Amino acid sequence: SAESKSLDRLRRALLLQPTLADAHLLMAKIQRSKKQWPEMLSSWEKAATDRTDQVLDLLRGYIVERGQVLTQLHRRIGQTNQRITATPNSKQKKGPNTFRRTLGIFFLLFIASLFLTEVQAGLGALVFLGSFASLVVVPLVMRAQRRKAARQAVMIEPIRVGIPPMPTVPVLMAEARGLNRDIETAERTLKMQQATLSATSISPPDHPAQRNR
Repeated sequence: SAESKSLDRLRRALLLQPTLADAHLLMAKIQRSKKQWPEMLSSWEKAATDRTDQVLDLLRGYIVERGQVLTQLHRRIGQTNQRITATPNSKQKKGPNTFRRTLGIFFLLFIASLFLTEVQAGLGALVFLGSFASLVVVPLVMRAQRRKAARQAVMIEPIRVGIPPMPTVPVLMAEARGLNRDIETAERTLKMQQATLSATSISPPDHPAQRNR
């Protein structure tokens, strides 16, 4: 009924609330820093001519802070990806069901080939070859699909904030711009993962709320 569906949606929202709240808080911090970035960049460029050391110190601090934010984002993406892949759904159950169905079809065709061999040897052999081919081809196709899914999984790269020993203002500004681009990319990934978690009908197994049930 509509009432039971609404209660089910409310239950899932309450179970996922801590995970989504942490992600929303992190993205709010990122949005605030995005608004501050143009003003900070303009002030650094104006002061770079006569206060280079001060600007370099400011840029170093900004890069370190951006690196920490990016590290937090990548850690959050990794945790969310583990929860998504660990959540049981119909797609994960599809592989074993397909294999069992294929095995059943193979035995049926094999039995049919035995009966057909007594009537017509060529037709029985053809049916037997078809059943054997289905038993071999389907696992190969399933293996290729699993490899493709593994390649498409989110890969967490190590965060490296490189500050040269003798940096200049343009070099550090380029480093800061690159970190901002990486943060935007990670932020988009986190948003997609949030949408996936919100649409999941079963909460993650390592969630405290589910362990206490």
